[in-house]
Amino acid sequence: MSWQRVLKSMGTDEITEILMCPDRKAGLLIGKGGQNVANLRKETGTNIDIPKTEGDSKEPRKVTISGPAAAVHSAKQRIQQILDEDAAAGGKDGQKGKKGGKDGKGKGRRRSRSRSRDRDRRSPAKD
Repeated sequence: MSWQRVLKSMGTDEITEILMCPDRKAGLLIGKGGQNVANLRKETGTNIDIPKTEGDSKEPRKVTISGPAAAVHSAKQRIQQILDEDAAAGGKDGQKGKKGGKDGKGKGRRRSRSRSRDRDRRSPAKD
C-alpha cells in the first residue's frame, strides 16, 4: 500500500491523502454495513471515501481521506492499525479464515458420513 499526499489548502490546514488499498483489504476498512468506516469518520473527524468496485475488478481501491491535517494523520494511523492487526491475526487476503478450520482452508473437524451412519446404526431405537 502506498500513501500519496494531495495538498488542498486554501488558507486552511485542510489536506487530502490518498491510499491505494488492495481490493481484498478494502472490506476490512469498510466493515459490515459500512460500520468500520463510519466509526473512523466519527472518531477522527475526517471525510473518508472508499469507492465501490465495478464488476469483478481486482484493481487497488483509492481510499481518500480529507480534513484537518491532525485528523487525517490520526485516520491514517487507525487505518494502518486495522490492516496490521489483520496481518498479525493471520488474516489471509482480508478473509480471516472464513472457510473454517484451524488453517482457514476449510479442513477443520469433519467426520466422514460413513462414520456418523455407523454410529446411528449402533444406537438402540427408542420408542
